[in-house]
Amino acid sequence: MDLPAGVSGHKVATSRLRMRYIESGPPGGVPIVLIHGNLSTGRFFEHLMPGAPATYRLIAPDMRGFKDTERLPIDATRGFRDWADDASNRGRRHVGRLAPLAAQRDELLLLGGRVSIPEGARGHAGR
Repeated sequence: MDLPAGVSGHKVATSRLRMRYIESGPPGGVPIVLIHGNLSTGRFFEHLMPGAPATYRLIAPDMRGFKDTERLPIDATRGFRDWADDASNRGRRHVGRLAPLAAQRDELLLLGGRVSIPEGARGHAGR
């Protein structure tokens, strides 16, 4: 896989599924998880990674059923929540598997439309 300089591709098995992702930035950087939309993959964001500030660790997974991430059934009664849970597990546990230091930090940003909206709402409920 040809990726820009400073961007690497990996696979990880979470408790939910086997997921492929690309990443860039320092291991201790603030984790930013970039969620692609329909008809694309995590590589949609690869052009942003080399120019990102050095304080950020950008992580762009291939969501469930896309590219090399496991194709598991989606529970249509949950809307986009299966994808949101795959990406973050309510904030950190699975992202911690994607970026080990993400689980040790207070900062975590999820960016990417409909998958991130339900997760963001859960994460800020009651605040």
